[in-house]
Amino acid sequence: MKHKLKPLLPLSIFAAIFYLWGICGSLEVDSITLGQALVRGGITSVYLVLATVTYLIIERKEEAE
Repeated sequence: MKHKLKPLLPLSIFAAIFYLWGICGSLEVDSITLGQALVRGGITSVYLVLATVTYLIIERKEEAE
């Protein structure tokens, strides 16, 4: 079964990594507070984990078929 989500997951993971990089840059130039950076970074990290696990599950299902 072909999943429509599979080609988008690597791109979204790549974008989330750049978003984390942007958070670090914003923190460095004092655009955001440490608390804001922790919240945004935590949410992005949770998304990265969920997207990676979803991608791996889709891979396993395709290999099993």
